[in-house]
Amino acid sequence: YIDINKNNKEMLVVFYSRDLYIKKYAYEYANKNKCSIYEIKPQEDLSTNRGYLKLVYSTLFSKEILVEEPEIDLSQYKKIYLITGVIMRTIAAPILDFCKKNSGKINKVQ
Repeated sequence: YIDINKNNKEMLVVFYSRDLYIKKYAYEYANKNKCSIYEIKPQEDLSTNRGYLKLVYSTLFSKEILVEEPEIDLSQYKKIYLITGVIMRTIAAPILDFCKKNSGKINKVQ
């Protein structure tokens, strides 16, 4: 992925992934569009079967899954692209918590 971070002041890809498929897609998209990239990390481990059940429950019933504070300044980017999985037509809970916490720092989301 040689083109990632080429336009790091212009565009940012933010992603949440429990599996490698979404992570690979996010990196390929960032590389293709020369974006910076940031991975959302939940405060608790969701990689186990129990974690997956908690993720599904939290997503379907609008419960929070707390995520770590971003290590980057989101306000410096002109566009932010969100990439995540969808559970029964609902965006994964970690992305929703990320957006809720950072709504004042984000200029434009696509």
